[in-house]
Amino acid sequence: MMKNASIPTKLQKRSLELKKKFGSQSIREIPRSTLRVSLGVYKKYVNETIKNKLDQDWVEGMSEKRTLERYSTYKTVRGNIEHIYDNTRGSRLLANARAGCLQTRKFRSRFKNIGATCLRCEREEETQEHVILECEDPPDAECIIRKRLGLHEESTPKMIFDTKVMLEEWV
Repeated sequence: MMKNASIPTKLQKRSLELKKKFGSQSIREIPRSTLRVSLGVYKKYVNETIKNKLDQDWVEGMSEKRTLERYSTYKTVRGNIEHIYDNTRGSRLLANARAGCLQTRKFRSRFKNIGATCLRCEREEETQEHVILECEDPPDAECIIRKRLGLHEESTPKMIFDTKVMLEEWV
């Protein structure tokens, strides 16, 4: 009856809404020729299509930002590590470090008339790498930085917590 009267169902309205919102023509309605279609299977299909579109937009959005170079290179899956952010100052600094915009002296020296030398060791420029490695220069610095920022599969909650504490002490 609804088909004959051209009255769309809630599912058809929602499918159209999702097509417009996500700009995805790949979301299709349940084929009318199929009388018995599992609504659960269709819902799974729509959710997967939307997730893929959001993932694609996420990757494209990061590729446009130079500061997210390290983050986009090593963060391969959308979402976050559980308990990585806990609304503390260290969490804010960790987020800035992961995004490549930690307010180090080297970074601030581009905008203010200040020296870029680290105030802790007074030997090297205060860069994000220098701060996170605690004024050290280990042989595999990039891997250690990724682990401490939670961008490595071997990152542990303790490493991330220690990084947040160290960042809080740095500021």
